[in-house]
Amino acid sequence: MKISLALVCSVSITALLVAGCGKSDETPPPSTGQGTAPAKTESATSTAQDAAKAAAAEAQKALNTAKIEGQKAVETVKTETQTVVSNATKTLTDQTSAVTTQFNNLLTQAKGYVTDKKYQDALTTLQQITALKLTPEQQKTVDDLKGQVQKLMTSQTVTNILGGFRK
Repeated sequence: MKISLALVCSVSITALLVAGCGKSDETPPPSTGQGTAPAKTESATSTAQDAAKAAAAEAQKALNTAKIEGQKAVETVKTETQTVVSNATKTLTDQTSAVTTQFNNLLTQAKGYVTDKKYQDALTTLQQITALKLTPEQQKTVDDLKGQVQKLMTSQTVTNILGGFRK
């Protein structure tokens, strides 16, 4: 970029010099009869214009190169970002799947304990489930089952108490 800036400055200065040489308000010095002064001025102007054109072409080439490199950098960042997002999504999906599987296994185990009337074991298993990161639906399922287990435990306790009085 430093080269391009220097190149642009050189082109600008050269252009100003050329413009200054081409527009003179002064009257030319009297001719000595040799005719070399106008030829030298014309030759210098032509050389300066050629140099300015070359400098402008070089500056444009540098600008185009910088633009291409910038586009490559943007594409590289875009590709790397997509890779990171893809990997993160895959990891999250895998973790979610593992939690869902673990949730389903523990829930099935807790329901089995309820069926076997092992209510304390069911509550312990439900407590293990709450350590997982649950969705709102999963949390509602756990809460509902926990409420049912507590009602069944209370009902069993009342039955046991009443059964003791009947003897």
